[in-house]
Amino acid sequence: MTDQGGELVTLPLLAPATNRLLRIATLTLDKSGDLKGTVEEVRSGPAAVQLREHLLQLPDKQRQKVFQNLLTDLLDGAVLTSASVSHLDDFTGSLYITYGFAAKAYAQQAGDLFIFRPCVLDHKSSDLLEGKSAQTSNGLPPYSFGERYF
Repeated sequence: MTDQGGELVTLPLLAPATNRLLRIATLTLDKSGDLKGTVEEVRSGPAAVQLREHLLQLPDKQRQKVFQNLLTDLLDGAVLTSASVSHLDDFTGSLYITYGFAAKAYAQQAGDLFIFRPCVLDHKSSDLLEGKSAQTSNGLPPYSFGERYF
């Protein structure tokens, strides 16, 4: 922009599939209220770039801590039982993550019924009002994306 004016430039609009986080979970709730599951994530766009950059800076053994922190950000009390990542070196494509977890006493029994949060893998509430940092426990800054639950 100058004193003589400026020029409006139209930028290309990327397809929604280039910026997403797809999470598919297979979950089992046993009679004691313990939850076990496996999760497959496909990340593209900023979700893939941030995590890929972070993981590539770490040795393989330290990556497990990143996966545990990602899981903890979604589900309190969950313990990582397995984790793997693929397409880590493919900077043009999606990042694929598979992890297993267990969460003791996820559901509480009330008579013949179980009481539990229906959305298992959801971001915990923001600590912004409590004056805490916007940084997540996995060391990555938070970013916004749309989520749909089926």
